[in-house]
Amino acid sequence: MAIGNADQAFDQLWQRCKSDWMFSTVRDSAWIDWRFFSAPSRSYQVTLARRGGVPAGYAVHTHGGAAARTHACLAELFVGRADTATRDALLREVLGKVQEEGADWLSALAIPGTPLFRRLRQLGFIPQQAFSVQLVPLRDGLPLDLMREPDHWSLSGADFDVV
Repeated sequence: MAIGNADQAFDQLWQRCKSDWMFSTVRDSAWIDWRFFSAPSRSYQVTLARRGGVPAGYAVHTHGGAAARTHACLAELFVGRADTATRDALLREVLGKVQEEGADWLSALAIPGTPLFRRLRQLGFIPQQAFSVQLVPLRDGLPLDLMREPDHWSLSGADFDVV
C-alpha cells in the first residue's frame, strides 16, 4: 500500500528488524520522514507491506527521466532478513508500478553476493557499474572482521547521495 507519511508503523518495523542487521542506518519513522517525505529535490513513492495488520517491510522508488527515455530507481527495500515473501511482494509491486508509470527501466543498488543482489539478478537486473564503500576506523575495538562481511550490512542507495 502506498503511503503519504512516516507513522509508527516504521518504528514498529525497525524495532522488529533491527537485530537482523549488524550494521545499518536507523530506519525509523524520523529517518523515513527526513530521507523520503521531506526530500527537497526528489519525489519518492513509499510502499508499506503489512502481514496480519503488522508492518512487514517497505520499498521506496522514484521515477524520473528526460524526453523519450524514463527510468525509475528502487531507492530502498527494507524487510526482515529471512522475509523473502515480503521482499518479493514488494519487488513485484514496485516493478508493476514503474511499468504503469511508463519507465523504460528500473535500477537498484545492491551489495554483490547478498540475497537481495541474487534475487535482483534472478528477476533480470543486469549488473552495471560497481562502486565500493570505504571506511576509516576512528577508534580501537571496532569489529573490522565482521564489518568486512557484506551480509552483515543493510545498505541501500538511500544511505548515499545517489538516489
